[in-house]
Amino acid sequence: MRKIIIFLLIGLFTLNSGCSKVNSREIQSINAPSNDSLIIEGNWKIIDINLIDDNIENKSEILALKNETINITNNSIDIANKIYKDTSYKLKLVNASYNVSYEFKLKISDIIKDKEKIEVITIIYQNNIIGEFIIDNDNKGYLYYQGILFYLNKTESEAVEIQVNKESFEKTNEDEVIEPEFILEDYNSPVGVMLVLKKNRELNDKGNYSNESYRTLWISMYNGNIQPVLEKNYIVFPRMNGIWEINNKVLDENGIHYEYFNARKIDGDLYKIDEIYNFESSIYKNITFISNDYISMEVYEGDNFQNKFQRYQTIPIDNINSNEGLKIGDIYSEGEVNQYEIDYKVALTEYLKDKTISAYKIDYSNFKLDRVKGKWVLIGNIKLQNSDSLDYRININPLKKLLNYDTLLISWKELKAQTPFLKDAFTSPNGRIAIVQLEDKLLAYEIKDRTINSTPILTIEIEENEEIIMAEWANGDYVKYWESAFKNLK
Repeated sequence: MRKIIIFLLIGLFTLNSGCSKVNSREIQSINAPSNDSLIIEGNWKIIDINLIDDNIENKSEILALKNETINITNNSIDIANKIYKDTSYKLKLVNASYNVSYEFKLKISDIIKDKEKIEVITIIYQNNIIGEFIIDNDNKGYLYYQGILFYLNKTESEAVEIQVNKESFEKTNEDEVIEPEFILEDYNSPVGVMLVLKKNRELNDKGNYSNESYRTLWISMYNGNIQPVLEKNYIVFPRMNGIWEINNKVLDENGIHYEYFNARKIDGDLYKIDEIYNFESSIYKNITFISNDYISMEVYEGDNFQNKFQRYQTIPIDNINSNEGLKIGDIYSEGEVNQYEIDYKVALTEYLKDKTISAYKIDYSNFKLDRVKGKWVLIGNIKLQNSDSLDYRININPLKKLLNYDTLLISWKELKAQTPFLKDAFTSPNGRIAIVQLEDKLLAYEIKDRTINSTPILTIEIEENEEIIMAEWANGDYVKYWESAFKNLK
């Protein structure tokens, strides 16, 4: 057995995803409030309003909210005439020097005087931090929200659950049905997206395949204008605990080709993890999907690599080099596990025709997320007895823990009609821009009334063998945070 020791240096980063304002030296403890004991639940009257951001366009509308009420429940918040459903909360005990906003240099000590430790509750929606509630006492607090500081007094301890009536389903083609989500963010607010592109392997003159390569683009729009595109030649992506990077690595020794990944937080205190890999043959890995906490990849193990893969894995980012993928039952309930079995047997029966399928054992971890007609879908893989493999569609929707936002605000059918050579497409949560991928370019369009304009506002040249494996959106105040973090990367 060949043993090769790989030492991975993984960095700690103190920038929180979305808001990106928490320094590890400032936080004394972090806990998630229990759903049945959220200490800020209730109705809060707006006593005063401080416009921290001088560039807010609708100042008069914001100031008119004085004496109105902010409604907070265990899983929703009604603020500034916007409703956020399925919110979550993080409780932090911070020092007075804690930065509420790096951009506007706003610290806790600027808001509350003569307190060394203050409780702050971060409000999270779709893995973006939309606000921070600063607790003064049981009946008094402050809410920082998109460049605005609200001064609040509690009027009621119990809030009424917010009800949202969703639109009807919109059929986009014969196979796909998309349920439109409410556009909760301001259409005119800043918006940005981190796009990770993967360059697929190519056969060289020596008969060998190149390694996959990855790059990340940052595309943003604010003040009504598209901004210069930023690029890094590796994977950059946001997580709830910071901005991370992934670098693909290759180890070649004595005819053994081993591919692995380094994943780390950006610009943090370094710590070392020693990982020992035992292998006798080469290993090839391709990433097909990245989210805040999970990654999907294709894996081939052997010495006759022909750019085809034997199995798929979906694994936590924190265990990115694991040889074992998550089983479907690790993240889904019994009903989805049963659906996995049904789809597996249907695909295998159809492939084998009249032959028996009893010789095949279901592998509940052999699946990945991949793009199909503008949506992330689960794809299963069956290892056949002749060393080939069979792909099939799994009729299970990605959970929010796997994927927070994946909505096309314009149907695939409409997009295809307007851009016949369409390969992929993404739309922003605030309904402002669409990113459309063609064979050799990316186009950014403005959206108006759920229709894309005829002329793109941005064109980016790409290679024909590149594909998008991640699209993470930022909105409002947090666009500048992500952009600043991206610019500061090497």
